[in-house]
Amino acid sequence: MCRSRLVIFETFNVYLTQGGCCIGGYHTAIGVAGGIQTYSEFTYVNHPGVFSQDVSALSHEIGEWVDDPLLNGFTYNLQDLVMLPYFGAPISTSVNGWLGFQDYPLSISSMDPNSRA
Repeated sequence: MCRSRLVIFETFNVYLTQGGCCIGGYHTAIGVAGGIQTYSEFTYVNHPGVFSQDVSALSHEIGEWVDDPLLNGFTYNLQDLVMLPYFGAPISTSVNGWLGFQDYPLSISSMDPNSRA
């Protein structure tokens, strides 16, 4: 393993559990000779419509790792990424009719932080 990289372990159709059901993955940091190594585990589930299908657990864990790679409680304020309707595409091209991944209300004026309560 290389300390300057996020190491990713993949399982197939296997969930971890803790006090119940269904952990699709996790990320953590461990002390190793010469520093800290971060790594993540996720399960690839090939059944459409189920928890953690395809790469949803992987994208979740990478997002959390980017936000707090060393699990020290520090979080970054990540930029919201917009979906196609923000640029004028039909609403049907967007998940749940959202303009962005942080689920702001569906109107261009709502993207102005000064107009939100």
